[in-house]
Formats: sequence, structure tokens, C-alpha cells
Amino acid sequence: MEQKSPNLAEVQRWMRWVITEPRGIHEALAHPWTLDASLAKRYKEPKRQFEIIEEAAPLSKQDRLNVYANAYFYRLLESLGVDYATVRRVVGDENFHDLIAHFLMRYPSNSPNIGDVGETFPAFINGHPLSAQFPFLHELAVLERAIMECLFTHHLPALDVSSFQTKSEEDWAIARFVLDPTVRLMSAQWPVDLLWKRREQSEPLELPALMESTPRNLLLYRDDSWVNVSVIDVHSWMALRMLQDGLPLGAVCEALSKQWDERTEPLPVMEWFSSWVAAGLVRNILWND
Repeated sequence: MEQKSPNLAEVQRWMRWVITEPRGIHEALAHPWTLDASLAKRYKEPKRQFEIIEEAAPLSKQDRLNVYANAYFYRLLESLGVDYATVRRVVGDENFHDLIAHFLMRYPSNSPNIGDVGETFPAFINGHPLSAQFPFLHELAVLERAIMECLFTHHLPALDVSSFQTKSEEDWAIARFVLDPTVRLMSAQWPVDLLWKRREQSEPLELPALMESTPRNLLLYRDDSWVNVSVIDVHSWMALRMLQDGLPLGAVCEALSKQWDERTEPLPVMEWFSSWVAAGLVRNILWND
């Protein structure tokens, strides 16, 4: 009796399972998934297709599959090592290898875009035991993810400065600023921006000690070549945050004056605005209330 040809979809489904199973080929083929129950469905073996793989010395069929499984893992490890280069530098290559292995077990790749794999990494690292040794690690991962998002976010067209040169004070009060999509605002308790900026130095990174927590407000945006990461004062940071949320300029100024009513001098809002326009942070102004 002629043997029925295998169903291509079933073969592909099984190959995906066996190559991405985090316990490794030999363990996956020998024993069903008994680890995290919430992942049982993800790692349940589909209809086995092991018999269709031909023997080819000198490697066994399992060892040949293992070549592909290792290549898959190390490609993801390499990619995440680039996306989170400073995290990797801080914890060391061995710890980072184990960290990514545990991460991929809990959050396996579900996207054809390899850049999406690390989206949940900051949340994962927040509860990891390494965070006890490196209490700034979560914020560092959040920063590196935000930087990668900046790099791959498209700019809006540049602001037409002639559009607001004749506007009145009343117009400005209801104006809503459209910030460039690359703009990210982050508050941090640790100087993770300094660690990131030193990530490519050849000498060992100087890690912030537990008593050196220095709260800071970070502004991230991409210019024509790279991502800018800078510490800005809390007033301008809050102004940008409210503008990013869609509040009109008048409401932003009123909120700031109430929050910092002890100031004897007005906040330099128009100076901020000029610098934001020059840097490309403001890409449009909506004048209708």
C-alpha cells in the first residue's frame, strides 16, 4: 500500500513546535510539557512528524533538529542582545543568556518581525531575581525599548512655521500641539540614561549604587540620524506630557501655574516652544477648540 504523503501544514506546525520548544529537542520529544501550566497549550506537541525526517549520518535525526533549534534560539539571543545591549553589558553574557532563555520560555515569539520579540522584556525583567542585584535593571530595559521604538517610528512632516506667525493670544490659548511620534517621555529613579550612553565604552561600566538613586525626567526623540536622550527639568517635562495627551496650551499653562504657584517668575513656555520646534519635537499645531 502506497504511503500517504504528509500534510505540509501539519509538518510545518510540528517543525515550528519542535524547534521553538525551550526545553530542547531531546527533552521535548521524550516528555510532554509539565512546567508552567499557563503555557501548556503553547507547548503541546502537534501530530508528530518525526518519522518523515530521513536519517543522514553522521548526525542522528534529533541532533540534526537540534542544529536548527540552537540556531533559532541564538538568533533571538543575538537580536535581543542588540536591542538590550546595555542590559546585557550590565548583567554579563552568561546571565543574559539565561535571562533570555527564561524570557522566551514565558514569552515565546508570536510575530514574524524579530523586533517585536522583546516588547514584553521590560515587564518580564521587573520581577526577575536579577532585579534584586540590579534594582535599576527594569528602568534600563524600559529605556532601551523606548529607544528602539524611536528608531523604528516614522516622523511626521516638518512644522510649517509660517502657519502661526499671525496668531493672537486667544489662538495660542486653544492651540493643541502635535508632537512627533518619535517623542517619548520617561521618568526614572536611576541614572539609566548615563549607563546607556556609556554602553560602548571599553572600560567596565560604573554601576549606580543603591544609595545613588537620582530621580530624573527623560526626553527621547529621533533626529535625522539617531535617538537623543536628555534629562530635562520637571516643568518642561510635564508641559510636554500634557501637550502629548492633547491638552490645549492655555490649559497646560494654567495647570503648571497651579502646581508650582510658589514660583516668582513665569515659566518660559515660549522659550520651550521655540526649542521644541527647532529640535523637531512639534510637528503640527491644531488651532480649533
